Amino acid sequence: MLEMLPPDGVAPIIAADHTGTPVGAVWTYYGNPPLHCDAAGTPLPELCIAVAPGYRGAGIGAVLLDALFTTLARDHNAMCTNVHIRNPAKHLYERNGFRVVGQGNGPLGLAMIKDLR
Repeated sequence: MLEMLPPDGVAPIIAADHTGTPVGAVWTYYGNPPLHCDAAGTPLPELCIAVAPGYRGAGIGAVLLDALFTTLARDHNAMCTNVHIRNPAKHLYERNGFRVVGQGNGPLGLAMIKDLR
């Protein structure tokens, strides 16, 4: 789990409510082994996103993803994520341009890719 935390020097993008309380965050990390690599064999950054339960379904995840895509597109052509086949977040990822590219981690995991350019 520690490998999923933002690496030193990488600040997550944080969403806050009207009181300034954090309600969501997004960042990337590099799994070991990597979930997916580009055509040159370079590992793709992997998505890590969390939204507080009381704020899910309010569009916060989409706003966080948009901010992340803008930031990552400066240096990366694509990114990836692993999602459980029954995780409702799968639909969020699909609506935001991710596509299933194969087996992910675990028997019910799906590897998904998002093109950033």
